[in-house]
Amino acid sequence: MRQAKIRDLYMAYADQFPEYFLTLASKHNMPTFEFVRLVSEFHHQLDRKLLRRPPHLKPLDQRTNGIMFLEQIKTHIHGHAMVRFAGRETTTTLREHCAAIWTKLCPGGTIDLQEQKDEHLSGYLTKEMEAWGYDDLRQAILFRDLIGG
Repeated sequence: MRQAKIRDLYMAYADQFPEYFLTLASKHNMPTFEFVRLVSEFHHQLDRKLLRRPPHLKPLDQRTNGIMFLEQIKTHIHGHAMVRFAGRETTTTLREHCAAIWTKLCPGGTIDLQEQKDEHLSGYLTKEMEAWGYDDLRQAILFRDLIGG
């Protein structure tokens, strides 16, 4: 029961970022904290690229924001996110930037970026929350928490 209520809250939060669906994956498994560190660095470098000035000078509503859910953390760690990107780049340009940054940070890793068209996507992103042992405090990344002041 508790997990279902928490999942509903995460789904409602994710639905605030309906623009894009982003998947980042590593070729090799790694500890969750290491993957989170890579996602944090990815976010920082992407905002720097999109904003073309120090990102910390921009308010939160102008920064890249969203939420990522980590899956298969013991076998093939990867994350699915619903994202609103900073700036006004085309989807093609966003894909190019994301791929360049992620492959540099995570050699052999993959990135998939799609315009989001599924109104039930947050349900897909949170599907592992129904599994026993899912730890939302370790497996959910709020991008706003990656934004330093």
